[in-house]
Amino acid sequence: MGNKVHPALFRGSKRLSSWYANKAVIYSSFLQEDYYLRQFITESFKKAIIDEIQILRSGNDNKVRVVISCSYPTHIINAYSKTKNSESGSGIDKIKKYFKLKYSKDIVVSVIEIGSNEISAYIVAKRIALQIEKRISVKSVIRSASQSVMQLSTRNGDISITNIIGVKIIVNGRINGAEIAREEKVKEGQIPLQTLSANIDLGAATAETIYGSVGVKVYIYRKTFKNDLKDVI
Repeated sequence: MGNKVHPALFRGSKRLSSWYANKAVIYSSFLQEDYYLRQFITESFKKAIIDEIQILRSGNDNKVRVVISCSYPTHIINAYSKTKNSESGSGIDKIKKYFKLKYSKDIVVSVIEIGSNEISAYIVAKRIALQIEKRISVKSVIRSASQSVMQLSTRNGDISITNIIGVKIIVNGRINGAEIAREEKVKEGQIPLQTLSANIDLGAATAETIYGSVGVKVYIYRKTFKNDLKDVI
C-alpha cells in the first residue's frame, strides 16, 4: 500500500530556515525559536494570509532576520494603531517586542507582498477555505479556483519561467453540511508526484464550518527549466 509524502520533503529543495549550528544545544534552541516565532506570527496575523516565513541567521550569533511573504502586508505593517483598546505601533514592532522579551535577541523583519499574478498553493487553499466558510458551493469553488490557476503564471524579473502545467484540489469533510463526510476533488493537467525534478507546490488549509472542519489541499505543478534543476536536485 502506497504512502503519501510531502512534495517539499521528498525533494528537499526549499528551506525556510537558513542557519548552521555546530553544537547540539545551539541547534535545539534555534529550532525551538523558529517554531514558536512562526506560530506567533501565523496566529497573530491571520488576515494577512501568510504563505511562508523564512528565518535567516548568520553563524552562531544573535542576528536573526525574518522574511514574511503574504497576500495582504498591510495587515501586518498597520496591524496595531494607536487606539484606546489596542497596542500602539505596527505589527512589525509587535514581532520584535515578542522576540526580544522571550529570547533577549534583536530581530529584523521584512514583509513581502505576493502579487496577484504570482501563485502559491497555500494561498489558493486558504482562499478556498474562506469561501467554504461563507457556505459557497464546494464544487463551484474548486472548479473556478483550478481554472484561475491554470490561466496564470509567475514571473521572475522580465522572463516568465514557471508556467503552470497542472493543478489538483482536494476537499475533505462534511461538505455542504452532509451527514457523512466525503471527498470532492478536481484535477487539470499533470501532477507527477514521483518525478524528483518536478516543481510541485503543496498547500493545505482548514475551513471551520458550523458542521465541523473541512480540509483543503492544493497541488500546483510548474514547468521547470534546465537552469532551475540545480535548485531541485
